Amino acid sequence: PCKLDEAQLNQLKAYVLDSINRSEGGRLTLEDIQQYISESFHIEYELSAVHRLLKRQNFSWISSRSIHPKGDQARQ
Repeated sequence: PCKLDEAQLNQLKAYVLDSINRSEGGRLTLEDIQQYISESFHIEYELSAVHRLLKRQNFSWISSRSIHPKGDQARQ
């Protein structure tokens, strides 16, 4: 069973989506999400559980930059 309630899951989804759409081009790691869950909800998850949680929320894990920091969206 999931330790997060529906409101917390929605907040987590918003955090992930906001993070991957930032223009800084940073990466979001499982450790980042694990830390966010711990700090925001005071709930501890193992990394493997964070991965399963994201998968259940229909997020796929792609190891790439969200947006290149020097990229020009208008030209793409």
